[in-house]
Amino acid sequence: MYKQFLMFLCLCTLIASEAEAQTPESNYRIKVITTIIKDVKRGARLRIKDSASNMIEGKFIERKRDEILIRKDQTNRAVSLDSIQAIWIQRSATGSGAKVGAIAVGIMGTLSGLAVHGLCQGLDESEDPEGCPEFIAAGAFLGATGGALIGAGIGSLARNWHQIYPQ
Repeated sequence: MYKQFLMFLCLCTLIASEAEAQTPESNYRIKVITTIIKDVKRGARLRIKDSASNMIEGKFIERKRDEILIRKDQTNRAVSLDSIQAIWIQRSATGSGAKVGAIAVGIMGTLSGLAVHGLCQGLDESEDPEGCPEFIAAGAFLGATGGALIGAGIGSLARNWHQIYPQ
């Protein structure tokens, strides 16, 4: 009778520990992570922080039922969805580079256009010199366009980590 009671207690403990592992909060986290991972392409570089604060970095292989497979150094590593605390994805900085380039070189182009406009005004010997106001707009446009192209090119070479979970 005593052995049966001990077996019953062990069984209850196992059931209780399993029930604690699947809390509504962890189920929600797993659903959110699953939704986010659906958009990640195979081969994308991921950095994952697990519940033990380990950082796991590698290429995304696939998502299985309750884990993510990451390839690092020719070996696959399974990461449990329930243990994931944070996920980052590596992306290029093309957009940021284009914005910075457009603003920086656009300002320089505008200033160059203003300088040419001033020179045109100084060279115009009429009573009411108009200058060349079209050079201001042309300088701004050409500067912003050229700067965006150069910035996008430089930004495409740079890689940044973007946190995708938690958002």
